[in-house]
Amino acid sequence: MKKLLALCLSALVLVGCSSNNATTTETTAPETTEATVETTAPATEEAVEETTAPETTEAATEETAEATTASYTAGTYTSTVDGMNGEVTIEVTFSDSAIESINIVEQAETEGLGDVALETVTAAILEAQSTDVDTVSEATVSSEAAIAAVEDCIAQATAQ
Repeated sequence: MKKLLALCLSALVLVGCSSNNATTTETTAPETTEATVETTAPATEEAVEETTAPETTEAATEETAEATTASYTAGTYTSTVDGMNGEVTIEVTFSDSAIESINIVEQAETEGLGDVALETVTAAILEAQSTDVDTVSEATVSSEAAIAAVEDCIAQATAQ
């Protein structure tokens, strides 16, 4: 009798344990998968679409507005700033509404690197009609000197 009772209890324990594991596994796995698929992926995609596109569009619109509404006192302005190897002097000629030319008057930047950066950055500024341009890799100080000098000339041309 005791053996029969022990056998029944053992069977109940095994059946109870195996049915709990099956229920837990079935319930937990689908809920976790559904939550990840339904909430994480769409929320991330929507956030990227909503924040990236409008900001990019706004920035482009602001730059376009600034370029079309630029107002300068026509003339030629000069600025001297520190470069990598010494002073960099840049001369900028403005019309009433645009940057007409940028000339590097004097510089002591490294030949083949800093001097090329000055030419590249000033050409980009002239084309963009803005100092919001990329710097040249490996010649950051020279690039930033060109940008700073042109920004100073812009300040002079807009202050008068």
